[in-house]
Amino acid sequence: MSQILIALSVWLHALGTVVLIGHYLLLSIIYVPALAKKDGTVLSEISKRSSTGNNGSWQRVASQGFGAGSAHWIITSLTTFKERLYATVESTLGTGAQVWRSSNGVAWVQVVGNGFGDINNIKIESLTTYVGALYAAANNPVTGVEIWRSTDGVNWTQINEDGFGDSSTFVSLWSNGTVVFDGKYLIGSSGPFGGVIWELRR
Repeated sequence: MSQILIALSVWLHALGTVVLIGHYLLLSIIYVPALAKKDGTVLSEISKRSSTGNNGSWQRVASQGFGAGSAHWIITSLTTFKERLYATVESTLGTGAQVWRSSNGVAWVQVVGNGFGDINNIKIESLTTYVGALYAAANNPVTGVEIWRSTDGVNWTQINEDGFGDSSTFVSLWSNGTVVFDGKYLIGSSGPFGGVIWELRR
C-alpha cells in the first residue's frame, strides 16, 4: 500500500508544502514534519502519524530535534528508500545538516552528520530517490550547493563540483526545485545571474 508524506514548514511566517507518494508501511500512514514551540524554543519534529488523517488520530513519532533541541530546528524533507523512511534536518550552531532514517517510522537512527563532513552544509534542501540511489542536495553558503549520492543510505559520495563551479550557486527552496521527470533527475538552483535547472546525465 502507498503512503502520503506531507512536509509542512514555517519560514518567516510562510508555508511550504511537498506531497510525496511512495511504498513504505503496510498502513497508509501520514507523516507531517513541522516546527514545534516549547518554552519559547523552536524545535523540529516529525510531529504526527495517522492511519486515517482524521482529527484525533495523530500520534507524535519524533520530536525535540531528534534529541538535539534547537540545534536541529527544522526537518526539511522526507522520502522513502529501500523500505526505510528518511528525514533530513537543518542544523544551527555550526553542527551541519543531518540525515536520519527509520524502519518503522518511530525509532530513528542518524546516518549522516556534520553536513557530510562540512559544517557549512547547513541544510539538505531535497532528498530524492532516482535509479536505485538516494540523492541529497546540500545548501552550502560558503562553497555552493553540493549533490551527494548513496546506494545504501549510509555511505555517500559527492557527485558534483561545489556550486557547479560557482560558489554563489545555491539550491532552490527545500524539495520544491527537485524532480524526477521523463527518466531524468532535475534540480533547480539560484544564483546572482538567475535560476538554472541542472540535469543529471547517466
